[in-house]
Amino acid sequence: MTILANNIAIDYLKAGDGDITLLFVHGSFINKDYWREQLEYFKTNYSVIAVDLAGHGKSGTDRDHWTIEEFGKDVAGVIDALKLENVILIGHSMGSDIILETAAIRRNAVIGIVVIDALKNAGTEIPELLQQADAILENLNTNFADTVEGYARQGLYSPDTDPKIIHTVVHDYRSAYQPMAVGTIADLFRYAPRERALLQSLDLKVYLINVDYIPTNEELLSKYARSGYELHIIHGTSHFPMLEESQVLNEALEKAIDKISQELILEQAARNQ
Repeated sequence: MTILANNIAIDYLKAGDGDITLLFVHGSFINKDYWREQLEYFKTNYSVIAVDLAGHGKSGTDRDHWTIEEFGKDVAGVIDALKLENVILIGHSMGSDIILETAAIRRNAVIGIVVIDALKNAGTEIPELLQQADAILENLNTNFADTVEGYARQGLYSPDTDPKIIHTVVHDYRSAYQPMAVGTIADLFRYAPRERALLQSLDLKVYLINVDYIPTNEELLSKYARSGYELHIIHGTSHFPMLEESQVLNEALEKAIDKISQELILEQAARNQ
């Protein structure tokens, strides 16, 4: 299915018909199909939606500037177009920043935030990465496919990652829409101050489900997540638990979703008193 959101065509999957909507947002250069196990698992009790971000999957590419903020507006546009209420935003990797943007735009519709393998150095630049930024962007423009594959292999896997997962992700990275990918990576290099500001202004608790192949800096989360956070660590060997450990991820998601749902019930009861 496709809708127009923020003036761009957004393709999406939908399952279930519950009062609470789980809106799944994928990370860089992949697509909504990574969430199929989650759609199947949660469709009995929830409305479940997974989108292709602009420039990804089957969504449109009619855009000159590619930024995290624009992706956030796209997801907000999906909420508007589908008239969604009681939305729990669930974002993987870059999708975590996108849903922070969306929550800032459509706070009245959003009841919860869950991020998956993200915000491990919340709101903070990584000096080593910044030092390589110009060279990486130059390489993306001269040898795109090999550069994005190198990025995936260097930081998103461990030696124990299933080769089938590596093959899937590498294929998607190499075939990514180049103008989107280059623009997005350039934006991510300078995004940390924006991420920090969004966390500091967010009036929702952040639930994190992170994989332990790279540690999470909780000191930074304590410092910047204004409304608090709850971190759940799962064991794995890659950045893609929806592919590697879908059942473990689903169970962790279910716990976070239940807590957010209970918070909504308490909030509604307080308003009715």
